[in-house]
Amino acid sequence: MITYFKNSIAKFKQDAFSKAIYDIVKYLLGVLFLVILSWLIPEDTTFGEFISQELIIKYYWVIIG
Repeated sequence: MITYFKNSIAKFKQDAFSKAIYDIVKYLLGVLFLVILSWLIPEDTTFGEFISQELIIKYYWVIIG
């Protein structure tokens, strides 16, 4: 019975750790995508104004939050 609980706790820790890593990588890739997109698109275009450097911080917080 004790070994069952030890194994259950160990499995939970492994699952929680792998999910945390997945979430961190997912958000970092999303932010990286926005940064690269903001560098590639000129600010004088309509879509470029949408993701200009002044507004990009707000979108980072939307993705992170």
